[in-house]
Amino acid sequence: MARGLTPDEIFDRAVAEGQRRIDQSLLELVSTSFIAGFTIVFGLIGLGIVEGALPAGAHGVARLGGALAFGVGVAGALPPGTTEALATVGTESAGRELGASFARAIAGGALVSLLSFLLVSVESEGSRLALAYIVGVFLALGPFEHVVVTALHVLLGVLFGAGVGPVRFATVMSVVTAGNVVGGLGLVTVAHVTQAAGARASGG
Repeated sequence: MARGLTPDEIFDRAVAEGQRRIDQSLLELVSTSFIAGFTIVFGLIGLGIVEGALPAGAHGVARLGGALAFGVGVAGALPPGTTEALATVGTESAGRELGASFARAIAGGALVSLLSFLLVSVESEGSRLALAYIVGVFLALGPFEHVVVTALHVLLGVLFGAGVGPVRFATVMSVVTAGNVVGGLGLVTVAHVTQAAGARASGG
């Protein structure tokens, strides 16, 4: 039976991966960012297609179906109902009370940061894909906010008719970014750093 990684080993892998990303060339960084953003956009469009295709009265089912479609990851090119669903999601994302958005962003930042540590703790590509898919579903289903996903939600919503002004957009992005930092760095990353430090101090 394969031996599981210790917290110390997981932390070292996470540090090595972070260093690899810091050492990326500008071209590699831009290309990777473009691919990641493009993939998220396809996930959001998948979410809109599924939500738009499901019955209007089945909001909970439509939301779950859309979240499942988002995990795998114009006008006139999309099936009927898609643009309305995307506009609704954008309006909801920008219209939440800021305190709620901040709390959801803390949870979202913690979730994505936790994913980073989970991805380096498993060995197989299948496990990594499953983890990424599950986190993607949770991000779309809520109650979580991530600045990139939220920004694309709102921007796609605006593209299809959501009435969100630039001041509101900037305000929401600032609040969500702050929440992500608190959740990702302040909760998960600091906890892993102190856990690894404690393990090394005790020789474990």
